[in-house]
Amino acid sequence: MSGKDALSARVEVLTGQGFVAKLVVIKVSPPDVDLQKGLLRTPEPVAAEKPKAPWDQDKSERTPVKETEDESESSLTSSERIEDAIYDLYDSTGPARGYLDMKEVVQHLEKRLKDFRKLSSSWAAEKNSFELQNVSNGSVQVKLKEGALECAEMRKADRTNSRLRQREMQVAADILPKLTENIPTNLSQTELCAILVQAGDTKSWDKFRPAAVLAVLVPEATGKQAAGENDRLRKDIIPFHASHLMRSIVRCEATCSDNKFKAESLLRLIHVSALDIFHAKTQGGKGKSLLPVVTESLRAMIHRPFSEVVKSRKPQIIPQCFVLAGYRALQEMSAGFVMSKTYSTFNAFAEFVQAIANFYSTFRPYMPEAKVNQDGKPEGVGVKDADGVVPQIVEKLKTSCQLALKQKNHPEDPQGLHRLVWTFANFGHEFEQIREPSVKPALQMLSELLCSLDFKEETGWTVMILAALVTSYRMAGVASEALFKKIASALTELVKKSAKFKRDHVMRTVEAFKDVGFPKLLDGFLTSLRTKQWFKNELRNSPKDDIAPLLLAMIRVKDAPAVEEFTNFLSGCSHVSEFSFKDISSLIKEPS
Repeated sequence: MSGKDALSARVEVLTGQGFVAKLVVIKVSPPDVDLQKGLLRTPEPVAAEKPKAPWDQDKSERTPVKETEDESESSLTSSERIEDAIYDLYDSTGPARGYLDMKEVVQHLEKRLKDFRKLSSSWAAEKNSFELQNVSNGSVQVKLKEGALECAEMRKADRTNSRLRQREMQVAADILPKLTENIPTNLSQTELCAILVQAGDTKSWDKFRPAAVLAVLVPEATGKQAAGENDRLRKDIIPFHASHLMRSIVRCEATCSDNKFKAESLLRLIHVSALDIFHAKTQGGKGKSLLPVVTESLRAMIHRPFSEVVKSRKPQIIPQCFVLAGYRALQEMSAGFVMSKTYSTFNAFAEFVQAIANFYSTFRPYMPEAKVNQDGKPEGVGVKDADGVVPQIVEKLKTSCQLALKQKNHPEDPQGLHRLVWTFANFGHEFEQIREPSVKPALQMLSELLCSLDFKEETGWTVMILAALVTSYRMAGVASEALFKKIASALTELVKKSAKFKRDHVMRTVEAFKDVGFPKLLDGFLTSLRTKQWFKNELRNSPKDDIAPLLLAMIRVKDAPAVEEFTNFLSGCSHVSEFSFKDISSLIKEPS
C-alpha cells in the first residue's frame, strides 16, 4: 500500500466512512406547540412528489411539475440548469442513469426550461457534463457524466433540504419565546437544530441558554462506538448540517460569552462536520455536501468557542479535518468544474480553499502528531500529514489555473479571483518550501489574467477587493507592475465616482505599493483623494499609529496645497506633541 493509500485508509477509519448516510424526507402537517408535551406533529402521508424545477420561484406545494417553468433568472449557468433538468428526467424514468434519446431530452427541456431555446445547445462542447453517442438508426443519445450527475444530485438534495429547513425554522420562531431553562426532552433532533439555529439568527433569548439545547442535541459519545454515533447524528439532523449549528453557536457566543457550551459537545460536532467535508458515497448512501456547507464549518472552527477548545485540547480531529478538506479540494479540481466559467461553482470553491488556507494558518501550531500503535505505525492523521497535503493543494490549484487560461474558459468573478490570490499568498507565507516553485509562478500567471479584465465597479471590482489584491501580492513578494498600474488606475476612477474609501483600505494599498517598489504609480490616486479632502477628514480622528502612513501618503503629492495641508495638520493636531522633530523629518525625507 502506498503512503497516500495508507493515509486515505487511516482517514476512512477515523471518519467512519463505512457508514451509510441515507436521506429520508417526510412531509408533515403543521405542528401544535405545547411545551409541556413537546411539539405535536401529526404525520400526513402523501404520495411521492414528482421532482420540481430546480430553480422554481413558485413557493406553493403543488405536486406536479408544470409544463413550463420560468427559470431564466436562475443563478446557475445554462449547463447546470440543463444538467438538473436531465437529472429530473432520470428520476422520472427509474434508477438507471444511462443514455437517453436526444429527442426525448430536448422535448423535456423545452417543457422544463422556458428559455431553453436561448441557452447554449453545444452539447459536445460541454465535455465535463454530457457524453454523446450515435446509434445504428441514426439517432443521437446523451447522458450525464458521473461528475455532472453527482453535482446535480447535490444541488437537488440541497434544494430539498432548504425547503425542509425553512419549515422547521418557522416552527422554531413560534416556540423560541416559550422555552425555559428546562428543555423538553421529547423534542426531535431536527426541532432542536431549528431552535439552536433560530437562537443564533435572532441573537436574543431570555429564559434559556443555547448551550442547554446543544447538550441535549449533541450528548457526549466516547469509545469505539463514537464514530458510528457521529455518523448516525449526521443523518438524524438532516435537513440541517453540522455547519448550520456551528455557525449559530459562534453567533451565540459572540452575543453572550457566558453560554458555557460543553467542550465534549463542541468536539463531537466537529467530528460530525468532518463527515460532511468528505463523505464517501458507498452502498447506496447519499453523496457529498455542497461546498458552502463545508466552508461554513471550517470558518466556524477558527472562532470561539470552537477555537478555544481546539487550542486547549489539540484534538486529533483537527489535522484530520484539514486533510479531508484538502482531499475534497483536490477532488473538486480533478472533476474539472470549479475553474470553468460555464459553471457557477468558482466563487464557492474559492471561498472553500480560502477557508482551508485560513484554517491551516490558524491551527497549524495546535495540530498533534499522528498516534502510533504498538508496532510503531501511525493509526491516525497528524500534523505531518497536514503539511504533506499543502503542496498538493497549491500545485493542483496552479495546474487548474493554467488549464483554464489555456482553454480560455477561466472565471472572471472578482470575489472568487481575489480569494484565489489570497489563498496562494497565504499558503506561500506559511509554507516557505512552495513559495518559489509554486506560489510566485501562480500569482504571476494570475496577474496576466487580471490584467485582461475590466476593473469596473459595476462588475464587482470594489475598493475592498482591489485593496485585498495588492495586499496579497505584497504578502507573497510578487511585484507585477502591469497589474499594480491597472489597480492604481481603477482606484483613481473610483475616487472620481465618489466611492467610499476606508482608512484601512488606503493604508494597506499605500504600504503594498511602497513595499513592492511602485509608490509613484499611486500619485494620481493620492492626488484624487486629496482633492476630495479625504486626508483632511480622516486625519482628524486617526489614532497615532495610523497618522504616519497617512501623512506619508499625503505629502507624496508634492504640490503647494499638499504641503500647506500637512503644515496645518501639524499645527492643530492633538497628537503633535507625541511626535518628535526626528519623527517628522523622517516622514518628509521618506524616499519616493
